[in-house]
Amino acid sequence: MKCGIVGQGRMGQCLKEVIQEEVVGIVGRGYCTHVNEWKEVPEVIIDFSHPSSLNMILEYALNNHCKCILGSTGYSEKELSMIEEASRQIAIVVASNFSVGISVLKKISCEMAKALPNFDIELSECHHANKIDAPSGTSLMLYEALNQNQEYQMITGRNMQKKRDKKEIGIHSFRGGNGSGVHTILFLGNEESIECVHRITSKETFIHGALKALEYIQDKQVGCFTMDDVIWN
Repeated sequence: MKCGIVGQGRMGQCLKEVIQEEVVGIVGRGYCTHVNEWKEVPEVIIDFSHPSSLNMILEYALNNHCKCILGSTGYSEKELSMIEEASRQIAIVVASNFSVGISVLKKISCEMAKALPNFDIELSECHHANKIDAPSGTSLMLYEALNQNQEYQMITGRNMQKKRDKKEIGIHSFRGGNGSGVHTILFLGNEESIECVHRITSKETFIHGALKALEYIQDKQVGCFTMDDVIWN
């Protein structure tokens, strides 16, 4: 499929190298400044930039009936509503993390939470020093999956003078160096504990996931999909 890429960070650059023959336009440093500058309309727009690009992407995609794969993190509730609204006219895959392993961790951790109702749950995540958002989009995704019944309160870090509540999940964010992400889910019982850890050793794992999303969306005309749809359906 002919693709347009928005974002020339590490992910955008890696993706361009992998699918370069299919790329018809790029928005990013050294390339175009707006999707309207592309000389050819792509079938799919792949975004690894920033939520500030969303208006531009959705307007172009709706006007030209392009599918979208959105990989930015930190969307607001308003922006998520915009994506949902647009998906009634075009097909969109939206994910804060394109790792296949994270999708598996998400599914397994939900089953573990059901099987261990009396265990306390904590999340930790470690990313490079230049990451802007904290907690990470992946941590928030894992939290939402664990909190499907809306019974927990999110605690980001701990600076308090009271005991831990059974109905809270702490998210602890570490930033430093230049390494890739590590996400840990801890299930803490009175006599035992379980840790589930996911480590990224190469950005290429996200590219593999993005390519799976690209394959998945080919025959979709409308709808808002996630990596759970891509991996499990």
